[in-house]
Amino acid sequence: MTNKKTIMVVDDDADVRDAVTDLLERHGYAVMPASNGQEAISELKASEVRPALILLDVMMPVMDGHAFCEEQQQDPDLKDIPVVVFTAFSAALDQMADVKTAARLEKPVMAGELLESVDRFADPGPDKKLQN
Repeated sequence: MTNKKTIMVVDDDADVRDAVTDLLERHGYAVMPASNGQEAISELKASEVRPALILLDVMMPVMDGHAFCEEQQQDPDLKDIPVVVFTAFSAALDQMADVKTAARLEKPVMAGELLESVDRFADPGPDKKLQN
């Protein structure tokens, strides 16, 4: 399993970020970690690497997931990168209803469910549409 697609993992909880990074790397993905939305936007704009998918926590300091998605959608170079949001707070998922995402997952996310979403949306075919 060495597909080496790059996945950006944005989560302010270092333990979660490290666990998700480890899981993805064990399944052949390269990972770009970020601790909040602003760091993620800055890294995306500075990097020549475009991730195939962004895994995004919703509740974060500095720039939360909703603000990240709004800014990402305004940038023509970034808006086509699919985003899967995940959070421990179901009410936070409701707050994401007005931004475009590929999927919304509630923590704790089982490894299989997370990997299935990554596999599905990291290389979406024409039949995989984003949710709004």
